[in-house]
Amino acid sequence: MRALDTINSSKPQSNAAIYCLTILALALIAMTVVAGYQLNELFPLKAVVQQQEVQLTQRADAIQSMSAELKRLAEQKQVLETDLLSAKEQAKAAEHAKTELENNRQAALTSAVLEDEDSLCAIIEQNIRLVADQLNRDDFFRLRDEREAEAEAVLESYEKQLASCIEQLTAQTASPAQTDSAPHAQDFAAPIER
Repeated sequence: MRALDTINSSKPQSNAAIYCLTILALALIAMTVVAGYQLNELFPLKAVVQQQEVQLTQRADAIQSMSAELKRLAEQKQVLETDLLSAKEQAKAAEHAKTELENNRQAALTSAVLEDEDSLCAIIEQNIRLVADQLNRDDFFRLRDEREAEAEAVLESYEKQLASCIEQLTAQTASPAQTDSAPHAQDFAAPIER
């Protein structure tokens, strides 16, 4: 009887164990299925992460390229500023050279005017000497009276021209005169004809 009781009492325990094992197996299956679904969800997430990593790498490369471009532009700006400064200095030097050239041209013009006036005075003096020589020559008195009067008038005119020339030359030494107002050398080049 005790043996039968023992067998009968062990059956419920065995059934409970089987029931527990069944529940555990079902739970394991359910966990496996859930884990499978989660793994399937992780694969797209991994792809998204990889895509973001690629985008970050591209952005880093773009930032590095922009930094290099900014550096190049800064160097180019410095070169342009240097060129601009050099151009300003060249323009200043050209303006100075232009001013100096203008001063030299004005000085040369003044010198030419003075030389022209001086040569005019020399021509007038030479004509005066020629007329005076003609008046002093013995054969001049064999000419008619009007020739003598003409020679004296020419001599007087030359003397006035010489005085005017000396006056102009003196005035131009202090302040250069206009070349248009100055007489020309051909005006005094020839003395009176005999």
